[in-house]
Amino acid sequence: MNVFKTKLKALTLIDAMVGMIISAMTVAFAITGYQVIYKQFYDYKRMNKVTVDLTQFNSVFKNDFFNAFLIKKNNNGIDIDLPVKYGQEFSNALYENQISYQFNQQYVIRKLNNHPDTFFVSCTNPIAQFLNHEQMQNSGLVDELTFDVALFGKNESLHFQKQYAADLLMRTEAEPGQLFLNTFDNK
Repeated sequence: MNVFKTKLKALTLIDAMVGMIISAMTVAFAITGYQVIYKQFYDYKRMNKVTVDLTQFNSVFKNDFFNAFLIKKNNNGIDIDLPVKYGQEFSNALYENQISYQFNQQYVIRKLNNHPDTFFVSCTNPIAQFLNHEQMQNSGLVDELTFDVALFGKNESLHFQKQYAADLLMRTEAEPGQLFLNTFDNK
């Protein structure tokens, strides 16, 4: 009996090489597809975070600005005095609930009763105005505030305007923005 005459079915070296090349191409396509999808998801997540941060800041700031009793300019931002609550005396309530906003090029800090919140929104060129005059001095009354925010590489301008009650405006001095706080009567 001749042992060497039996043929075994097996792959040749060329068949194995072709299979390895096809497998390598399939893995390369899968890795490239994963990297593209991961990059798109990362970009989407980053853009979504920027959008959410700006939306939250805009909502909170708009609410504080429009519900404010007084808005005054400070060194790097504004101070907002909240309105008097029912049943409180005016002189005690005026400074109990004060919100302070500090504008920075990378973030905005909001402090309510010394509890800080940070919004990662880039604010530049803040302009505080009262009766269409820019406020240069600190503690001046503010009824308009404009600043630029960076959104996806572009600067967008945000503008906020507050309308004060007539009796409050009648208590202002001759120079716009200065307020006689001691003339209020407790009623």
